[in-house]
Amino acid sequence: MTDPRRKLKATHSRKLKFLVVDPRNAPPGPGLDPRVREAVPAAEKKRLPRLHGNERGDTYFFVPRPHPKRGHVAIVRDGAWVTFDAPCALDALAALSPDGTELAVAHDEDERLRVDVFDVASGSQRSVLDVDTKLLLRFQRRPTNVVWTPEGWVVLASGALILTGDDPGAPKDLVELEGAYGLRSALQGRLLLTEGKGSSTQLLTVRDGTFGLLRKGSFKLPKYVYEDGEGRVFLDLLDSVQEVVGVADAVGWSPEDLPPVREPQPEGELAFASRTARTVVGRRSAPVPEFFGVEVLADGSVFAFRAADDGYHPVVGDQTLPSPPAATGPLGPSYALSADRTSLVYLDNGGQLWSWTTEAREPRAVAHVEDRVRYLAHAGDAVLLSLGKKVLEVDLESGKARTAKGIGGRVDDVCAIGDAVVACVASGTSGPPKSKVFRRDGAAWKLIGELPLGVRQGWSHEGRHFVTCWHGRGAFEIVL
Repeated sequence: MTDPRRKLKATHSRKLKFLVVDPRNAPPGPGLDPRVREAVPAAEKKRLPRLHGNERGDTYFFVPRPHPKRGHVAIVRDGAWVTFDAPCALDALAALSPDGTELAVAHDEDERLRVDVFDVASGSQRSVLDVDTKLLLRFQRRPTNVVWTPEGWVVLASGALILTGDDPGAPKDLVELEGAYGLRSALQGRLLLTEGKGSSTQLLTVRDGTFGLLRKGSFKLPKYVYEDGEGRVFLDLLDSVQEVVGVADAVGWSPEDLPPVREPQPEGELAFASRTARTVVGRRSAPVPEFFGVEVLADGSVFAFRAADDGYHPVVGDQTLPSPPAATGPLGPSYALSADRTSLVYLDNGGQLWSWTTEAREPRAVAHVEDRVRYLAHAGDAVLLSLGKKVLEVDLESGKARTAKGIGGRVDDVCAIGDAVVACVASGTSGPPKSKVFRRDGAAWKLIGELPLGVRQGWSHEGRHFVTCWHGRGAFEIVL
């Protein structure tokens, strides 16, 4: 191992250029999609969490547990998913390899710095780093990030970059970077980025078992780093998007380094289609001032709830509907919209369920609900009400209510997407997140699949279906 206190000299300060690009022309990345950047309020951009995905398109995310140093890492690969119990408390301490076959978890325990690698297919575990924290030269001896590189896994701990090797007790390389904070990677791990002293970003690479500095950038570490599959790397700095010109040649990347393309998902199977941003086209990212639940209906009219001293009043255009204020649930006014956007239902603060359609254009009382309703889902000819311990199904024509057949057990949330209903049965606060997906089969609901997500909301846009999650990892597109 080389001297950890050595100074790295930039080798490509003149060859690498930073080019500001139009976000609308940049390809979508695993974080905030530049094509929908303008739909996200400025105040929300800084709060958007990082979405995780490898170059192959596999999705993974981290869910913390009540235990201070443990969490769950869920991986979605080729439509199947698996959850690992990880000995770490931060999502940046877990990383998936570009081909989706290995998951690395960095953690510290008993004054030891460790990196464990799990085989995604078999679940087997091996250690690639196990050293005394005294190896680190600074007082704060904790890992903060881990990423994959062709030379081995790299962990950032206490301002030091550590390259793992064949022997867990003997790293290939270790170098101290003054003020190093945060770690990103691109081009299948051939490009590393970390924030250094003076809030400048350092671009590094790993060759022949040692770290090398390419150049520095006069900006903070990008929140997202992504690429287009042709060697072009983009840095999402929230207020701008910059392309790193010439970086593929600098790190020795070629298209042959790309991981194998995913196998197409069999038609009719429930699966994740892709990862996307928290805000997706077709979904408002924030309510308009004084309004909540702004929805554009099939006939072009706008439905919303106007905030007043006595609650939220349903409004269509400039007309306030003649019904009591809406009941308020965990996400605001309790309402649900049909998939074709021609009908909606909402609950008033007296427990009365109302229906409104673009054809009738007048609210109609459907049924009275005695129990406290958490969430509503519009299932076409019926509405599903999540009561916590059970799900109630109310026929919109007759107003008759009964327990939804086939959807049993405790349900944290329920929503409808397309012709299916998603019931969240574990939001991820104490165990792996999970939701079940049902489709109507006669008078009952038939289970058609599961998702490794505690689904909170769902909607459809131009034939595509999206869900958001309790654990805050943004929005995901799914295929029904």
